[in-house]
Amino acid sequence: LQRGDTCVLADLGGIPLLGPYHDVYASTLSLEIAAGDERVVVNGGGFCLDDTTQQRLKQAAAHITVLGAGQGLRERVGSWGLGRGPKYVYATVEQMKDVGIGFEASHDGFRHLGVRHVRRVFLTEDGAEIRGEDELQSNKQLPVVVQLRLHPDVKLKLKSNLEAELTTPRGRQFTLLLRGGPLHAADGIYAPTVAEKKAIKIIVIRGEWRKDSCVVRWALKQEG
Repeated sequence: LQRGDTCVLADLGGIPLLGPYHDVYASTLSLEIAAGDERVVVNGGGFCLDDTTQQRLKQAAAHITVLGAGQGLRERVGSWGLGRGPKYVYATVEQMKDVGIGFEASHDGFRHLGVRHVRRVFLTEDGAEIRGEDELQSNKQLPVVVQLRLHPDVKLKLKSNLEAELTTPRGRQFTLLLRGGPLHAADGIYAPTVAEKKAIKIIVIRGEWRKDSCVVRWALKQEG
């Protein structure tokens, strides 16, 4: 999705169930966000100098995906192929004249938990605001976490458990507002290259269930 100088890059593909395991990342429905040439929200990247870090960065927790009960989207079977992962990913993109562009996507990667995940993202026509929504549907109220991983150059300031302020090196400021669960900050790592690691901040949002649905809504608005 691209409007103005804002770009939202989404992974709307599945996870290959056959092929070298070391090439597989659990990144279905993950997002990256850039404003101009400054990256704001990123995935974990790829680091291959040690296996422990490499495997950590391939899990769903290293991407901006929703987690249920600590479960990932992939399961290893030997050294070739996977025994579990999304078999079906559905996505539609809609453009609204003079309003903006957005997508709705879902996958069945949590089918072993009895959970369906739907993600909706909308970018306004001027590129100044991104609205996101994650919905999990299940009759089991499993723990849900939504993560926004910040580029290492982005500064984070928590203003409340429902609001945060992001600032890029060039002074762009963004306000993040939430509905559907409180947020807190956590530490993480980001690998911009296969041989480099950097410390980052992660915005962690814990979802709250209402009967058979857990919905987390967030909006990232560029100020000024």
